[in-house]
Amino acid sequence: MNFWQSTTYTVAGSLMWEFFLENEYPSINDFITTPVGGMALGEIIFRLSGLLIDNRATGWNRFGREVLSALISPMNGLNRIFSGEAWKVRHKENGFSDGIPVKFYIEIGHRALAEDSEIKNKIDNAVFLDMQLLYGNLFSEENEKPYDAFQVRTSFNFFSKQPAIGNVNLVGQLWGKTFP
Repeated sequence: MNFWQSTTYTVAGSLMWEFFLENEYPSINDFITTPVGGMALGEIIFRLSGLLIDNRATGWNRFGREVLSALISPMNGLNRIFSGEAWKVRHKENGFSDGIPVKFYIEIGHRALAEDSEIKNKIDNAVFLDMQLLYGNLFSEENEKPYDAFQVRTSFNFFSKQPAIGNVNLVGQLWGKTFP
């Protein structure tokens, strides 16, 4: 199925959860954020797991790639096992990840945050780790399908009173059009 066809399953699964498996009444927010977030996260995880797959590899290299890919996207791993794709050796690397530019950035540093604006001498010192992954080229004319280009940004705090996970942002391109 393509992206838009598979969204019906995400919406149906979300509705089933909200109506039959929770003990609180669903809110309007639940009908929007859960399916949209699930679609974004699912597509990004599927594509990231596909970057590890090399259909030309054999032996321990192939096994390691398949295991790492399955850890990132368990359903993709199961689909590859049940379809037999996990062990078929082909002459090309992978159908959808060939030649896709991927960039990964890591920043590590120190951050000092004032706890209260009136008491300036109380400062929360923290070590942070920021990571950013850029997948695809946002301005390429070849981007035809949803999430052909996306970015993932995460921030982690250590030795701080701040939450350990500072933020997680997923931004994906759903549609693009080049104008002359």
